[in-house]
Amino acid sequence: MNPEGRTWYLISRLSKLARRTRRPAQTRVLRLSIAARDHGTLSTFRIHSEILFAPHCRAWTLDVLNSFPLTTLSISGRGVPTDVLDTLLSQTEIPTLSDLSLVKCEITRSGLHRFLARHPSITSLHFDDLPESVFVPDVSVLLWGPLPDFLPRLATLSAAAPKVACILHAMPHTAALRTVRVHSAMDKFDILIADISLIGFAPRLAPPIALSLVLPVPDVLRSIPDLDRAFSTNSTLQTTVSTLEFVFGDSAARALATYVALARLAAFPMLRTIELVGGDGADTARILAAFQARAPGVERVVWRTT
Repeated sequence: MNPEGRTWYLISRLSKLARRTRRPAQTRVLRLSIAARDHGTLSTFRIHSEILFAPHCRAWTLDVLNSFPLTTLSISGRGVPTDVLDTLLSQTEIPTLSDLSLVKCEITRSGLHRFLARHPSITSLHFDDLPESVFVPDVSVLLWGPLPDFLPRLATLSAAAPKVACILHAMPHTAALRTVRVHSAMDKFDILIADISLIGFAPRLAPPIALSLVLPVPDVLRSIPDLDRAFSTNSTLQTTVSTLEFVFGDSAARALATYVALARLAAFPMLRTIELVGGDGADTARILAAFQARAPGVERVVWRTT
């Protein structure tokens, strides 16, 4: 087995050992081989285990981040202390990075903003379950306007509405932006909050940008939200959403047909695409019939089954 392969094998074994014992594993840090670096064999790095943030693996993790021409980086930091995450981000610089995903990371606002500012090559950004305090606009942004050269190549942005608004506020230009996915819970209050968060951004979210509203469908539908009544007076979502994305589990497929048939899809005059994510596709004909009845303007239906 080559040195790089042995390193990956060791980390895998350490992760399993730590989960079984819940005690710090005793090992030495292995440096990545020069051959592995020279060949640039790693382009995607997903840090989805606490073991990679542990003291005995942290140097190895940083070595990987700073040694390879990574294009995709995904970090899931549930349970990882804020100072550890901030240190990791502050010591990382990846000139080739294009796709960044941060999930459940207790990072600070300054730590995230500095990392993003150092990586103008980012084209795709995904945030999920990050602290709200991270997205309070920086005082300099409020006083002087957008940050110069902040994410100039960003083409895809996916996050909850307040986070989308914060990123847009910091960006001086959105010429490269093509897709914005706004995540919201399936109730009138959350949709209203999402709508209010984006007030004033309608001109920056107009075509050619495709604006999607991502809605999880619960397994049990206790009530059918009246979407016509869920928007503010100067609604951004209502006038600019071109795609509705429903995300549901296996047991929600049948409920989805009823939901779609009764929900007020006509509330979105610009709606052209409906995406279904998850489920088994068993009720396809019934759901398509419901779409035709309630949303005649829809041109495309995409169903990605699990």
